[in-house]
Amino acid sequence: MPDSHSSSWKEPYLAALREPDHEKLTNLIHATELAMFLRTQELAQLAGDNYEELNEIEGACTVLLTVKTQILAGL
Repeated sequence: MPDSHSSSWKEPYLAALREPDHEKLTNLIHATELAMFLRTQELAQLAGDNYEELNEIEGACTVLLTVKTQILAGL
């Protein structure tokens, strides 16, 4: 069963992908990056196979970088 904490970064991440307002998007990206960092720290402390969620976080980081460079950098 997935850990309920995994949604801590997914919710702001998905909201950021839908947000058209650049100021709100910037805030959502910051919130998402912090949530990803904290979740990564949690996963490092847990025993077990956490590679799937870590891979999801890595992929989401790549997408956020693209959003920051292609959408927000065009401001």
